[in-house]
Amino acid sequence: MNKKKQFMLKEIANALVQEGIQRTTTGTWSVSFQEIRERFGLDLFADSDAGRLIVIALKQEEEINELIMTEDHIEMSYHLEYCPACNQGGASGMGSVFSAGL
Repeated sequence: MNKKKQFMLKEIANALVQEGIQRTTTGTWSVSFQEIRERFGLDLFADSDAGRLIVIALKQEEEINELIMTEDHIEMSYHLEYCPACNQGGASGMGSVFSAGL
């Protein structure tokens, strides 16, 4: 594969990861092959070279915990420390619960 295509796949993988970590509240994100095709012009199929290569590129992203490619989409789960909306709870988030009745 040429360097330009490798770079393009890495950019797409990074864009998908960044979108997911910014939007998820549960640590998981799913994107359809159709959406990838519409946004990036990349025609993906689960059993294609491009499909296998995008999975490799996604798995190289440090934010990815697990990844599953189905026949029509990619499901990603992230390490929660990378997902701002997933870190709203915990001890720091409990202060508002306890102070609400004061």
